[in-house]
Amino acid sequence: MQMKKIVSKINDESGVTLIMLAITILVLLILAGSSLFIGLNSISKVDDKNQTATLYMVQEVVMGQYSKAKVTGQTGIKVDTSHPENRPAAYFGEIVTNVRNIELPDDDERDATDVFENDYLSLSDSSLTYDDLYYKLRPEELSMLGITDVVIEVQGQTSQDKSIQYRNLHNYIVNYSTGEVYDLTDKKDSTGKLLYIKGNIGTNSETSHVLEDKTYNFDDNL
Repeated sequence: MQMKKIVSKINDESGVTLIMLAITILVLLILAGSSLFIGLNSISKVDDKNQTATLYMVQEVVMGQYSKAKVTGQTGIKVDTSHPENRPAAYFGEIVTNVRNIELPDDDERDATDVFENDYLSLSDSSLTYDDLYYKLRPEELSMLGITDVVIEVQGQTSQDKSIQYRNLHNYIVNYSTGEVYDLTDKKDSTGKLLYIKGNIGTNSETSHVLEDKTYNFDDNL
């Protein structure tokens, strides 16, 4: 009889121990999940801030280029429809021939003309100037404009052996006269907000954001 009580007590204690163990594991899983969520959320917020900061950095450079064009009398030039690449020297990047060619996020139902300040649909518009156009800036152009997020690797002893590897692989759509900047690579941040900042200088308006003139030479970074 006494033996049965002892066995029963052991079984009861084992049951309680297993229940406590299960509860402990469940609590730990909940805490781990919460920590992971908080950690990932913090990382996303940092990434969003970095993306926004880069947008403003690109905008600063773009406005500086517009200031240079204005000082040197390169603003207000009509688009050469037969050779549109004959743009002002201050305007880097691939010309966007139609605003509707600018890609918005797949889940954005708006047309690009609803987002961007200029809404030209063709370079054949006789009233268009190079100031009205949008330009696609790739890492190569960003580097030449002073955004030097690049790594230069030397594979040989001569200049012909040099190769450039870009860490910043993002492409941006910009308008030099309005100061608009759009991250064409990520398109939106972790909250779904479009990675786009409106121009804050206005078309053909004066701006106090004049950058120091620089000479860019990849050899300087070696």
